[in-house]
Amino acid sequence: MVRVKMAWRVPNTSAFDEIDKFMDRAMTSIRSTFNRKAALAIRARLGGKAVRLRVLFAPRLVCSTFPQGDGAAKYLGSIGDPPLPTPFKKEDYEKHTADVIGKSGVHVNVRIGEGTPGVSGASVPREGLVRDDKTILLIFTNSRFDDDAAAMFGQMVGVPFTRTGTVADYAGLLANLPPELTEVVPEIVP
Repeated sequence: MVRVKMAWRVPNTSAFDEIDKFMDRAMTSIRSTFNRKAALAIRARLGGKAVRLRVLFAPRLVCSTFPQGDGAAKYLGSIGDPPLPTPFKKEDYEKHTADVIGKSGVHVNVRIGEGTPGVSGASVPREGLVRDDKTILLIFTNSRFDDDAAAMFGQMVGVPFTRTGTVADYAGLLANLPPELTEVVPEIVP
């Protein structure tokens, strides 16, 4: 399993339903791009036994933007370990997300906004930018958010977003397999 932990900030809204849609779209885009389209499996030997392993890409998201509006109270009430005190306050939620990030760490801090999308810098965590969608002539929607989210995830795992559909796309990732796997033969799963 290839896991990337991402801390998201949504500066242009605090509406729970909009934040929830952003997080759902990011997960769907990443999972669809990396686990369904040209998915990766590995045939190898492990401890002398032949194995076939399916590589799963597992994004993990935490959003530090305090949600408000319809559905927010239900979501905030569902947070456990420890539960948030009631009434729900922005400061308590921000402390909770900071504690989660401090305990588990993150690989990239993601901001939704304008600018050049992708991951920058070599610091840990790295900084990422995903652009919001834009409407053209109030009719056509440019869904660049979905593409930006998947491309950013690809940068983090060393797999190009615009792939050729061959095992060569995964060369960077395959170079980091544990040494216990021998005779590795990657394959694309339809």
